[in-house]
Amino acid sequence: MEPMEIATSDFITTLCPQQAQVQYRDSVVGMIQRIFRSSLNCEAMEVGLHRLLCFLPDDPIKISAVVCRNHSTKWHRIMCDRLSVMSKKRAEDFATNTHEGHADEHDRSSSGSSGHGNSDHSIRNVLISNTKLCIQVLCSVDHTEVELSCNSRSDMCMLALLEE
Repeated sequence: MEPMEIATSDFITTLCPQQAQVQYRDSVVGMIQRIFRSSLNCEAMEVGLHRLLCFLPDDPIKISAVVCRNHSTKWHRIMCDRLSVMSKKRAEDFATNTHEGHADEHDRSSSGSSGHGNSDHSIRNVLISNTKLCIQVLCSVDHTEVELSCNSRSDMCMLALLEE
């Protein structure tokens, strides 16, 4: 191979998401999907090009769900409330473990990126974003931004296109 081709290949390999990043994002998506399922009794899907491994490490995770009509006007309040409760509970658990002298052990057990339980991630900065186009719930899971939306036609069309 030509030196330029080798350099280009090395550059692309460096930029491609690493397996640990993919596993971490899958873990966050799985947690959010469980929250959607338990809170709104609906399925949520990751949208965007993440399944094609086309993302940067700081790209937000975008998750969209289709909810029934009786939840369509209040889904954002339900999810915001649920995520806020989980955020406060996580902070209280951390404070309790810190006072008991187990903070280091708690940090090690909760910072793993390969687990799939709700306790593996910390949720912060939960808020509702209301624009003319859509309503979103935004939050930070660990240090990754997560954007939640429901009944978005463009998201569903993108999913259908990628499934084809």
